[in-house]
Amino acid sequence: MGQLHLPPRRRDGGAPAQRGRWLPGETARLDRVPDAVGFALDLADFLVALQAVAADGPQPGKHNWFRGASLHTYDARVERALLALAGHVDFGACGVRDPSCDLAIAWTLLTGEARRAFRDRLSVDPSTWARGRGWALWKTLVACEQADAEARRVLDELFTEYG
Repeated sequence: MGQLHLPPRRRDGGAPAQRGRWLPGETARLDRVPDAVGFALDLADFLVALQAVAADGPQPGKHNWFRGASLHTYDARVERALLALAGHVDFGACGVRDPSCDLAIAWTLLTGEARRAFRDRLSVDPSTWARGRGWALWKTLVACEQADAEARRVLDELFTEYG
């Protein structure tokens, strides 16, 4: 199996640079969420508001030559860049603006009734929901490789709904 690559430390010995800052608080876990359905509904409302933010940008042109062409146009350039960046960049945000990426929490944190409330509030189509389940499966399989005990619970959630 592959080895985990952590971002390099800064030259001054500080923590690796990151694009955003985390807000103070604790990571949501089943044992920290007293009202799972209320949490699911609040999260769904937040995601709906977040997805409604305009993400328009300038039209393609010389100032942004990479927009508007077929992805095949950039295959060789992207391949070289990815090889150069491997192990140095966290590509975790590659699914930005795909609403299915935001749905993985439906299986990784929520269960039964809370997951149904989350889906109902979001009103996502079956394809988006299926892609979200795919994101959750991918994340869980990575955790399984690291022998994460929580991963087994998430797999059970995924299989219960799919089965």
